Amino acid sequence: MASGSKEGGRPLSRFPLRGKAGAGGFPPRRQKQAAPPTRGVSKRSAETPLVDPPSLGRAMHPNCVSVHPITMEDRELYRRILAIESPWSVTSVDLQSTPKEVHIYLAHDDLPTWPCAECAVPSKLYDPQPQRQWRHLDTCQYRTILHAEPPRSQCPTHGVRVVKLPWAEPSSRFTALLEALAIAWLKAASKKAVGEQLGLSWDEIHGIMERAVQRGLQRRQAEPIRHLGVDEKAFRKGHNYMTVVNDLTRGRVLYVAEDRKQESLDGFWGTLTEGQRKGIEAVAMDMWDP
Repeated sequence: MASGSKEGGRPLSRFPLRGKAGAGGFPPRRQKQAAPPTRGVSKRSAETPLVDPPSLGRAMHPNCVSVHPITMEDRELYRRILAIESPWSVTSVDLQSTPKEVHIYLAHDDLPTWPCAECAVPSKLYDPQPQRQWRHLDTCQYRTILHAEPPRSQCPTHGVRVVKLPWAEPSSRFTALLEALAIAWLKAASKKAVGEQLGLSWDEIHGIMERAVQRGLQRRQAEPIRHLGVDEKAFRKGHNYMTVVNDLTRGRVLYVAEDRKQESLDGFWGTLTEGQRKGIEAVAMDMWDP
């Protein structure tokens, strides 16, 4: 019996006959379309471009924003990062693979006068200094170092001074941004731990901390001090002590000196003005009596 014959009006097979395309209940097979060439482009770019090129002449959606890549050379990039302004400029950037370092070279305009670092009065150029270098924040995993030749000016009042640099404090071998990072970490970790993270020695971290203390003392105003607290504090092992003077009203440390002798406290009185010394009403002292 043929497979297509019927018995009792029903087909012998549960499956209909496969005939030509479009016959016997089967739809015609879809023809596969040729894939677009993907050589040299990513899979996503080959499937759906993010933004249609303007040359296609198709209108863009009003909410679509066209993003243009920023082309910037390395000198301009570091000038903006370091906030370098005239009369200073970035002349070159040297990337070294071994060791992994970025060296940034700065130069200044030939100016006949420079502001005094102490009083900002325009002063005559005295001489250019030899090239110095400052450690900056790392560029990714590359240690970053600045190079410059800071000039000196001759002020009628303060004499010969190195001009004020916009990226570093006087007599510092680190940029202000690197020192600010170290100070922020010192609030939560020891000098040894911070030095290990930044690749600096204990003495270098201690110098950064001392400069921060001096800046804070310079900003301190001559406010009246009514109640003082004087105490001795032991540190390290053995009989090592410090004398600490506190402002009990505002809860802040005013003075720290080595040892716990009379001479340790005598240095504090010279830091006060005459009005502050007269305004002291009471002193709470807990000191060892030799």
